[in-house]
Order: sequence, then structure tokens, then C-alpha cells
Amino acid sequence: MTNNKEMRFKQREMKKYAAHLLGERGNLLRMIFALLIVIGIIGTVMHIFESVCYFIFFDNIPIYALLLEIILVLALALPFFMGISRMAYRMCLSEKTEISEIFRYFEKDKALGAYKVALMSFGGVMLQFALAFALGWIIAYAMDGFSGKMIPDDTYVYAITIYLLISGMLPSVYILPNAFFRCENAKEAIAIASKSSFLPPIDIIVFNISFVPLALVSVISFGILFVVYTIPLYLVALQMFIIENQRKKENL
Repeated sequence: MTNNKEMRFKQREMKKYAAHLLGERGNLLRMIFALLIVIGIIGTVMHIFESVCYFIFFDNIPIYALLLEIILVLALALPFFMGISRMAYRMCLSEKTEISEIFRYFEKDKALGAYKVALMSFGGVMLQFALAFALGWIIAYAMDGFSGKMIPDDTYVYAITIYLLISGMLPSVYILPNAFFRCENAKEAIAIASKSSFLPPIDIIVFNISFVPLALVSVISFGILFVVYTIPLYLVALQMFIIENQRKKENL
């Protein structure tokens, strides 16, 4: 196991190299345009759906309509996420990328496998966040003196903090998409992820925490920095992080 000082050094070097990769071949601009296209499409679909709901139901929108909207957004967001993540993966391999890759996993022969992998990865993240939220709520409720308030104000702060501390609990959440990009076969990707032991949970936690300062600055920028730098850097650094850990394991 690497010591903390060595681990922090590797995180800094990895982010520097990820930033270098984004600066090559117009990679950062392509990632920004890809994210803007995704945000624009999903935002437009949500606006149309909500407008139709208001036209039909006025202010009494039923719960099933809201659930349908969530399903619709996920149906669009998951393939887009896989497409953008694949762009980041290919950048790490020094391959030329295209903005059109964000639509790759809407193709008939690739969509089903991509949905399986994306849903499993997303499900793992949601499971971890649900646990973090439950623990955060308990802590916030206790700190609030059991006042009876349904969701105390500090709940989300505690939940996000706990999530960061347990974010390495399911390494397969991070490995699955990367494995899928290598073979584009969901069954093979799941088999690779289930047998992989090259990504120590503590390394994932340190990696995620290292992006907290940049995320806070992005929040202050009203989210603009998320689109133009933080998300592209995180996605490229994450794929590099996985690739390098796998190479290190194979060379042992």
C-alpha cells in the first residue's frame, strides 16, 4: 500500500498530466462542447415534458408524471455519460476524439450493453449516496437536538462529507465503464470489474477528495467552471487513474 505522501504526489501528477492532455488537439474544447450539447438536449427535453404536464394537469402534476420525467432524463443522461467518459478514456490513450462520440451509445448494437453498465455504475453510486444521506440525516438530526425538523439544514453537508469518505466502497462503480470501453461487451466488462482488485478503496477516496477544492471554486463560479474545466479534468484524470492502476497491477 502506498503511503499518504506518495499517494498525494501521484494525485497531483495525475491531474497535471490530465490537464496537459486536455490542452492537446483541442480536447478541452471538444469536452466543453460535448457537455454543452448534453446539457442543452436534456434541458430542452425536460422543458418540453414539463410544459406538456402543466398543459394537461395544470398545477396538480401527479407523482407518476415526475417519475416518468426522471426515467426519461436517465434514459438520455446515461448513454451521454458513457459517451463523454469514452472520450476521456480515448484521450488518455492519445487517440483523436470527436464530439459525435457522445451519441455512440444510442446506436442500436451498442445501446443495450451501455445501458446495463451505466445502470449498474449509477446504481452503485446511488447506493453509496443513500447510505451517506441516511447517516448524514442521523448525525444532523442528533446535532439539531432532535427538534423534529424533517430534514435538518446540515443534512446535505454531512451526507456529502460521508459520501466522499465511503466513495471507494464499491471500486467496480469506477472500473465498469472503463472495462466496457475496452471490449464494448457488458458481460465481459462485468466479469472484468468483478475480478479486478487493482483499485484500492483508499486510493479512490483520496482521488475524489483531491477534487474538493476545485469543486468548491466551481460552485462559487455559479457552476460555469464545472462545465469548462472541473468535469472534463475529473473525467480524464479518473480514466487515467484507472488505467495506470491497472498497468501497475499487471506489471507486478
